Amino acid sequence: MFYQIYPRSYACAGSSQGVGDLRGIIDRLDHVVGLGVDAVWLSPVFCSPQVDHGYDVSDYYAIDPIFGTMADFDELLQAAHDRGLRVLLDMVPNHTSDQHAWFTAAVAAGRGARERDWYLFRDGRGADGAVPPTDVLGSFTQTPVWTRVTEPDGTPGQWYFHLFTAEQPDLNWLNPAVLAAFEQIWRFWLDKGVDGFRVDVADHLTKDVDRNDVRFGNDLLTHDADNRTHEVLRALRSTLRGYEHQPTAIGEIWSGGAAYSSDDEFPQTFGFPILKAGWDAPALRAAIQEVLADTEPVWVIDNHDTPRSASRLGPARSRALTLLMLGLPGAACLYQGQELGLPNVDDLPDEVLADPVWQRSGGTDRGRDGCRVPLPWSGSQPPFGFCDDEVEPWLPQPPQFAGFTVESQRRDPTSTLELTRRWLGVRKQLVGAGFQWRDEAPDRVHFQRPTDTGTIDVLMNLGDTSIALPPGRILAHSDPKPPDGWLPPDAAVWWEV
Repeated sequence: MFYQIYPRSYACAGSSQGVGDLRGIIDRLDHVVGLGVDAVWLSPVFCSPQVDHGYDVSDYYAIDPIFGTMADFDELLQAAHDRGLRVLLDMVPNHTSDQHAWFTAAVAAGRGARERDWYLFRDGRGADGAVPPTDVLGSFTQTPVWTRVTEPDGTPGQWYFHLFTAEQPDLNWLNPAVLAAFEQIWRFWLDKGVDGFRVDVADHLTKDVDRNDVRFGNDLLTHDADNRTHEVLRALRSTLRGYEHQPTAIGEIWSGGAAYSSDDEFPQTFGFPILKAGWDAPALRAAIQEVLADTEPVWVIDNHDTPRSASRLGPARSRALTLLMLGLPGAACLYQGQELGLPNVDDLPDEVLADPVWQRSGGTDRGRDGCRVPLPWSGSQPPFGFCDDEVEPWLPQPPQFAGFTVESQRRDPTSTLELTRRWLGVRKQLVGAGFQWRDEAPDRVHFQRPTDTGTIDVLMNLGDTSIALPPGRILAHSDPKPPDGWLPPDAAVWWEV
């Protein structure tokens, strides 16, 4: 059981900028332990200009001062291990920051230098090279995927490719030197005792940037069985071997985890299909079956890139789908605040929006800030214990967060927080990968899982009427009130047969 921490928004112990930090995580680590999870995944804490909030790395060997120091990280790692928690870092291999030493060296070296082969540089079109190499747009911002550099002699020069923002130049993974550099980076953190990595957009490494017959950058990606990405993942997987603490790696694979999940590539990939299936029983069953047939999944319905399910689906349906997810074979991941039933904040003022999606879209796409608003811990008004009262959080918290604080929910046995804790406790009874569908009616998702003493049935009601429950002992329920012989709409239940 994983728990995703988005460091900017988890807890702030010392930042005058209202940004969460490593010491804040240390101070609030017992909250994670109290949930009953096994590991935390930290979104990037490496040095970064923070254009994309850490997903633009300028130094993979250092902690960004906004989050603290390497000593703070070492203390966090030790504190987590002392509590029985494993720690995974968010590794970003597709691109770096344009302020990374590799990129600044590539620009300074000039056209044709071997340093430029670390990235995807191309000559422009036209007599003076002033036209970008292709007309492709970035899938992230729908702006051109090419940016022109100034050569060392001051003249306009080559163009470099970036699938995301211009400040995130894509690495050239056909260059063996890039792989060798990342093998060293992985071993540096593994030697420190880090328990593995969540690998950002891991299926984006192989792309044909010279194509001009598609509109968007994602259409340049190739996922065939012999692409370079597989060689890279096999090499990176080999860095995990030989460590006594048995580190792992989880791939963020939106194109389908089966292509990259194997004995010598990713041990696990995220099971995104249930996140995308919506509130539809046949679609959810198909999504579950697709993932179980091909991968060792880490199930997820909320993360830092998607609107929170409490708003996307509604609070009751979000709780029900979370309970269903926790009953599936494999690992699962909660995103910070999901255990509180935290809603998306969709009415943030335009002037505070910080996601580059908002900025690069010309104000037409509000981006992902709504799911990244700092957590409410205590009190009745902002900053709700996230930071000192005299400090403003980097994104404003709405007044209604008062009803979602950890402090208030700890006192309420019917709260989403207390329900989640009970669910995770019951989840430990499930055994292995055993799984059997029980019913394929259009208004429900129903399956059975083995335990040491029998079986547990998991049922979610997606219809408009209540479903009669057979005899059995109720072990977990998504509604604050336990079902009394009937499961109401938009609810889920586990019972022991």
